Amino acid sequence: MRILYDYQCFTQPSGGVSRYFSEIGRRIALRPDAQVDIPVLFSSNVYLDHPRKLFPKLQFHGRGFVTNLVHRSYMRRYLAASKGGYDLFHPTYYDGYFLPYLAGTPYVVTVHDMIHELFARSFDDAQRASAEKRRLVEQAARVIAVSENTKNDLMKVFAIPDEKIAVVYHGNSLRYDNEEPPAFGDYLLYIGARNRYKNFAFMLEALRGILKGFGLRLVCVGGGAFLPEERTLIRRLGLEREVAHTSVVSDGRLASLYHHAAVFVYPSLYEGFGIPLLEAFGCGCPVAASSRSSLPEVGGDGADYFDPEDAESIRTTVARLLDDKARRESLVARGSRRLRRFSWDEAARRTYEIYEGAVSR
Repeated sequence: MRILYDYQCFTQPSGGVSRYFSEIGRRIALRPDAQVDIPVLFSSNVYLDHPRKLFPKLQFHGRGFVTNLVHRSYMRRYLAASKGGYDLFHPTYYDGYFLPYLAGTPYVVTVHDMIHELFARSFDDAQRASAEKRRLVEQAARVIAVSENTKNDLMKVFAIPDEKIAVVYHGNSLRYDNEEPPAFGDYLLYIGARNRYKNFAFMLEALRGILKGFGLRLVCVGGGAFLPEERTLIRRLGLEREVAHTSVVSDGRLASLYHHAAVFVYPSLYEGFGIPLLEAFGCGCPVAASSRSSLPEVGGDGADYFDPEDAESIRTTVARLLDDKARRESLVARGSRRLRRFSWDEAARRTYEIYEGAVSR
């Protein structure tokens, strides 16, 4: 089978979506019955850093930086020149620029979450992004949802029939490998963006007393530098010394940050899957997580859960873990066992089955 991915998620240096497609794509590319093409004109994405190594049969088209407009124009020309010379197309995000150029070739789309629909106020472009996603989902041969929770949201919001959607869980890419501990002292860990639905500001206020009382820092990884309003909040709470930020880091460094954290705190109001849960499990880090959306589905008994809109629930859950070493060790052991249910190899195998079904329709 000849499979074509596009540029969309690979215009970013890193991120959960591009990691997903690189993990799936490189495994499918190793199959003797598959040929994978990712015609990216230029990319600074870390997962394509060594494309011939990651994708032995991949046709890679360069490295660098250009605008999305140039990428889109190049991809349209590529699709037109291909004239259906592939069996299946899998766009890596929701821009439907490719629809007039498929020449009857089926496509599969992955829905990672329904955030634009359920938390529209967090995004300036929510209406446009949701309309584009709906159009792609409705016209796709098959739809992959990354969790049962996301599938249910997709069926409820877009009225997509159950039989069109297949759930394929993510895997984990991080393992701790004895890297030196970070120079933060004792700390809680927060990973990723801090948008409104991520619930960062509410969590910070809830944990103020714990950070002061336990002499801890809160280390925030990624998500860009603190915004002016976030710096104002940190000053108002008197947490200038307790809250630290570090930018995007290597996988080895990230694994070390997980491994040496006292607790990973995941306060999000909504996640389509929640890869950081698996990363924490893989790196031996105890987890305190929101009880909303897909997080209990993915985390199972490997995490302690709190109501993300109840400050006392957040404080109590985190404080109990900090006070109870045996509980933290138990969570680490259960998280490690829970991780066995999630595999990129299995995700790639299931995805290829879905491709076969889409092509044979």
